[in-house]
Amino acid sequence: MPTDKQTDYARTLGVDISHDSYRVGAAKLDDALALLDMRQIAQQELGPGVKVRLKSRPGYPPRVISSIQDSRLVFFRGGGGAKAWARNCIRVDE
Repeated sequence: MPTDKQTDYARTLGVDISHDSYRVGAAKLDDALALLDMRQIAQQELGPGVKVRLKSRPGYPPRVISSIQDSRLVFFRGGGGAKAWARNCIRVDE
């Protein structure tokens, strides 16, 4: 069975995994998060050169996207391996 933490998190994403096995629940969570990433990329037209702020760091300066992997992981210019999931990026038009 999925853990209570998984079940609660899935509920915040609008997914019910309470009656699924642990593996099926994890797969449904992965699918829901992938869908969020894909929607964010499409709706905000995220891509290389676009400035974004991170939801988790609202006070930090905007970052510029250098690339987006097929896994929907967004990398930023400036090196250092800075990255975030697309669902955590908010486009900034300055």
